[in-house]
Amino acid sequence: MVPSVVHLFVQSEYSLLQSAARIDELVQKAKHLGMKSLGLADNSVMYGTIPFYQACRKAGLHPVIGLQVWVAEHEARRQKAFQPHCLVLLAEDQDGYRSLVKLSTLAQMNAVQGWPLLSFEQLVEHRQGIIVLSGGRQGEIQRLLEREDEAGALDVIRRYREAFGPEHFFLQLEDHGRSHTRERDVLVRLVELGRRHRVPLVAANQVLAADTEGTRLLPVLHGIRDGKHWHELEKDWQGYELTPPEVMRERFAELPWALENARVLAERCRVTFDFDQMILPRFPLPEGVQAADYLRALCRKGAEKRYGRMTRQIRERLEQELAVIESMGFVDYFLIVWDFVRYAHQQGILTGPGRGSAAGSLVAYLLGITKVDPLKYNLLFERFLNPARVTMPDIDIDFSYDRRDEVIRYVAEKYGTDRVAQIITFGTMAARAAVRDVGRVFGVASDKIDRLTKLIPSHASLEELEKGQTAFRQLLDSDPELAEVVRWARQVEGLPRHTSTHAAGVVLAPGPLTDWIPLQPGADGLALTQYPMDVLESLGFLKMDFLGLKNLTIIEKTLQSIEAQKGIKINLSELPDDDPKVYRMLSSGDTSGVFQLESEGMRRVLKEMQPTCFEDIVAVLALYRPGPMDFISHYIQAKHGRIRVTYPHPSLEPILKDTYGIIVYQEQIMQIAARMAGFSLGEADLLRRAVSKKQREVLDEQRAHFVEGCLRMGYDREVAERVYDMIVRFASYGFNRSHAVAYAVIAYQTAYLKAHAPQHFMAALMSESIGNAEKLHQYQRQLRQRGIRLLPPDIQRSGLEFTVEGNDIRYPLSGIKQVGTQAVQAILRARQEGPFKDLFDLCARVDLRLCHRRVLEALIQVGALDSLPGHRAQLLMILDEAIAWGSRVQEEKNQPQLLSANAAKPEYPDAARYTREEEWQLEKEYLGFYLSGHPLELWQERLAAQGIRTISEHLTHKRAHPWQVAGILQQLRIVRTKKGEPMAFAELEDMSGSVGLILFPKVFRKWLGRIQEGKLFIVEGHLESEEKLTLIVEALHPLEDAVQDAVNPVYIRIPPQRTSPHVLNRLKNLFLQYRGKRPVILYYEKKEQAVKLAFPFQVEDSPALREAVERLLGPGTYANGPRGKDQR
Repeated sequence: MVPSVVHLFVQSEYSLLQSAARIDELVQKAKHLGMKSLGLADNSVMYGTIPFYQACRKAGLHPVIGLQVWVAEHEARRQKAFQPHCLVLLAEDQDGYRSLVKLSTLAQMNAVQGWPLLSFEQLVEHRQGIIVLSGGRQGEIQRLLEREDEAGALDVIRRYREAFGPEHFFLQLEDHGRSHTRERDVLVRLVELGRRHRVPLVAANQVLAADTEGTRLLPVLHGIRDGKHWHELEKDWQGYELTPPEVMRERFAELPWALENARVLAERCRVTFDFDQMILPRFPLPEGVQAADYLRALCRKGAEKRYGRMTRQIRERLEQELAVIESMGFVDYFLIVWDFVRYAHQQGILTGPGRGSAAGSLVAYLLGITKVDPLKYNLLFERFLNPARVTMPDIDIDFSYDRRDEVIRYVAEKYGTDRVAQIITFGTMAARAAVRDVGRVFGVASDKIDRLTKLIPSHASLEELEKGQTAFRQLLDSDPELAEVVRWARQVEGLPRHTSTHAAGVVLAPGPLTDWIPLQPGADGLALTQYPMDVLESLGFLKMDFLGLKNLTIIEKTLQSIEAQKGIKINLSELPDDDPKVYRMLSSGDTSGVFQLESEGMRRVLKEMQPTCFEDIVAVLALYRPGPMDFISHYIQAKHGRIRVTYPHPSLEPILKDTYGIIVYQEQIMQIAARMAGFSLGEADLLRRAVSKKQREVLDEQRAHFVEGCLRMGYDREVAERVYDMIVRFASYGFNRSHAVAYAVIAYQTAYLKAHAPQHFMAALMSESIGNAEKLHQYQRQLRQRGIRLLPPDIQRSGLEFTVEGNDIRYPLSGIKQVGTQAVQAILRARQEGPFKDLFDLCARVDLRLCHRRVLEALIQVGALDSLPGHRAQLLMILDEAIAWGSRVQEEKNQPQLLSANAAKPEYPDAARYTREEEWQLEKEYLGFYLSGHPLELWQERLAAQGIRTISEHLTHKRAHPWQVAGILQQLRIVRTKKGEPMAFAELEDMSGSVGLILFPKVFRKWLGRIQEGKLFIVEGHLESEEKLTLIVEALHPLEDAVQDAVNPVYIRIPPQRTSPHVLNRLKNLFLQYRGKRPVILYYEKKEQAVKLAFPFQVEDSPALREAVERLLGPGTYANGPRGKDQR
């Protein structure tokens, strides 16, 4: 009889960067080869267990669940170059699966030098239901035989057989078809050892690829994993593919029972998973207290607090919801969520009003889990929990961004860290990353790789890019080396590269999680599941999302600032939702920092809509998405009475009135089905879900069901058909109204705070953007428009975050490059003793280990020490002496007699002050933008003389006209057109605002040599659109060239008291320092005589030269062009 072949030691892509075998490819290949079973044993992890199990079941294969582990005793681990030994473990039954789970968790939690390790004792402790294979060529027994230590090998065999039993330990044979004499010799000796001591043998090759093509990819993956180059890697991995049965029979022709044993082991391994269970935790209650009674009591108490009294409407809705919650077994879930939300509130942690369909639950509202009244806003419970569709409830909670972890820690401490874990995610290799990784392995020059990756859009696949006639394709055709990189990168693209933590997900179990799933180390002392979100949900686990929302942090900080400075405590739940000031602000498009409403497109919609009530905010959040965006115009036109509102049937007016006759929300579909077809809201929810999938068979079936219901309710067939068509049209566009209302609440709250306390709101908003210079610069411009000054950083006044000072905002020390949080905290601690007297006092009082030279230099350069004696140049020159002096004071502070002898401070040196332009450039360097001034200030008069308008002046002219505007070129982004031609997008900023720039290929090529980010330009062009405020560039000129071309000579006026040789020599040196092509005319005021200087005294007219001359000769002594004569 021909022995069946089963591969038991298969490793998938979840043996990260070790295997090239994707699970789907493995399973399909095994099926194609006629195999009946397949075993997965990934390296120390079980990431792929459930996807593998499900793929096998779907393909009709019997899945064998296994695990590769590494064993090293504690003594061996202390050695620098220890080498652990491999074993392959197979789960024989459910106990075996649980043993694998515990062993994988232990190995991950006890990794040493990057090895997830187990001890022999741990293996024995968790041996239930496990079959052990000796590990093949990486196992201890085979390695001992390679060292000619047969006695040692026999000792290991005896130890494992005694621990696991003779039926559960097998000598693993690997034959990858190689001709290495030594390997073959060891294999023969291993077989002989098994025969002699009656140890069963099993054929189990390590499989790292689905086919031979995949084995060629292995060195590339290993190079990415180990950071090695191609020439350093082992290349020959042939034989490590999923070897066909006939080849395996040929290799093990003399050992057919080893193949048969693999089949028998596969038959013995019977692990199953239940995908219909719910693994729900219990909320701890005193003995004798029923969870349902406790929940009911909490709801009644909540009803009194929320409504004052229990009306009939509230009671009926509450009883209905509680009945569903109890029947579905979710009472404890609600209590668990209530408990940790209550904890957050007790700790002063702000939570959101709700998220998703949970806002439709009255129970959630009465418990304080949500803050949106579902009765007031007509929200439906069935959209959240539908008794006709049993699914896990999903209450996602938004917390203040920087305090979310406190709540997770509370849950872990309450229920036990063994029962609570965060959820794993896998980072896969996207196109750009794959190209970079492969390029590194092959040693391709980084500039070449950069050139290639710049042509890869964010979400494009390499296969798509190669097919198109793109610049990417053209570059590959012209460069064989890059083409080879992409050939390999295509094969690694999409493979998991690393693990990370899900942004919000936390799983909670009724017992230790390792009774069900494997874990690994996570962050902050909390474990991480080895199974991702979708797998956990399929297994029936309760998943909760603890979301950190920065907007809540902004609200929280705004409220704290208002209370601290004005003594006013604002209660968000008491804000009026009809405040005219809020709606005027929204209608003007002034929505920076307003939750969900700050995008450019959203601002345009708000300006057009002119919202006047809270329902308008809810609607715009629901409509401003791909698909329903087409209906925004209808909503706006109908709102302002420009079109007549019609309804498919008069009975639907109450449902569609607020949205002017169109379906905007999913709940409206449910209400229509209930009103017209007599459906329960649960049935109506099933209809909504069914029609949104747009499957023809389902649509026809639901049409018949809906129309039949309408006929029973007395509606005409024609009306029923028309309304059903309307439902189908809107079903995939309809938005969850509960979610829209909840997020509209946050949008309104942020808008209210911005409208009524702009300084406090903007300070909080900017504090959340520290480190993002581009955002801070945008906010600075908006402050200027509101008449709010952004004050520069000051060592005496600035803190860790932006703070309000009167009607202005103070820039924080932490927003300065090189100045970290710890340094700022050290300064604030020292400042508690009183203001700093000077630089020496600062150095004597702060911790110089945290406020080291780089920090102090940054503070000086940016002007944060301008309030101390000495100017910046002086402070910088004396800094090292000040640090030395401060160190000495700190060392001697407990020795006053030494201090008095050495406490003399050095004198401030003579040094020229920085020019204004130099100070601005330092601000740009250390803050990322100009704060106290703008380089264009020095050019204002000359620009005005040439008739060059500011951006805001251009915008006041409503008619279309050509633009000529000066500013700083920023955010330069070079892209390529579909034809592969380079073009650019940028932003031009002047003192009044900014405008987007588009340089199409022809213009970009013409001006390519002059374009430089951060430089001043005069730009000519025409406005593409006033809405987008984008300029199509026709020409651009460096500012200095453009202005100099227009006005020729430079005039210098020499006052009578500044004619000494010393002054004139210094003036000549300035001309040499700023040498250029502009002639210089000196006007001697006393003689009333003008002298034109000869070469080499020609200059480059610049703000720096102007400032230097005026510092030497006095204000107003420098002028240029024809106007210079008028200033004599």
